[in-house]
Amino acid sequence: MTRGARTPLQAAFGRAVIRLRKRRKISQEKLAQLAGINRTYMGDVERGERNLALQNMEKIANALGVKLSQLIRIMEKEVGRPLSQGSARKRTNGAS
Repeated sequence: MTRGARTPLQAAFGRAVIRLRKRRKISQEKLAQLAGINRTYMGDVERGERNLALQNMEKIANALGVKLSQLIRIMEKEVGRPLSQGSARKRTNGAS
């Protein structure tokens, strides 16, 4: 779980978290508390500065009251494409 340069996926995950958090009218601090994650770490997540482990993604989804798959779908909308298409493209390009 490193902190640093934003990738499009990290930024999209952060925007998805913000969208759901605001929809539920809870603060970033409250979300961090519900997820059992440090408040500063949650801020990094929302800014797209963290490469999260699946366990933390699930903690955040649970704290938001959604399934992880639902959070991923919202993230895909933020990215503008399904994640599986991008992954397939990378594998194909790497194999050439």
